[in-house]
Amino acid sequence: MTDKDNSIERFCKDICLGFAWEKTPWYDREYLRSEVKKLLNDRNYNGSGMKIEQLYKIEDYALLRKPDMKTWLNEVADLETMTFGTHLLHGKKYYFCLAY
Repeated sequence: MTDKDNSIERFCKDICLGFAWEKTPWYDREYLRSEVKKLLNDRNYNGSGMKIEQLYKIEDYALLRKPDMKTWLNEVADLETMTFGTHLLHGKKYYFCLAY
């Protein structure tokens, strides 16, 4: 794994809410990593040359399961939010969320 891939891995682990990243099957972690990476690349992460921890504040992001969505939205009610839903291979739905 490259430093950039390790950085994405740590970022995903740090923004998990309501589930354990390590207990998620490897194929689902890979899928989530690629979805997070795709969204961050849209925000010019690749062109920055910086580590993800330097570019984005962890507390502004969340990777969570649907049951935790309402709680998270209440916590960031004073901010604008964007959520991106994704279906995983075993049928559970996860959301990558941004508050700004």
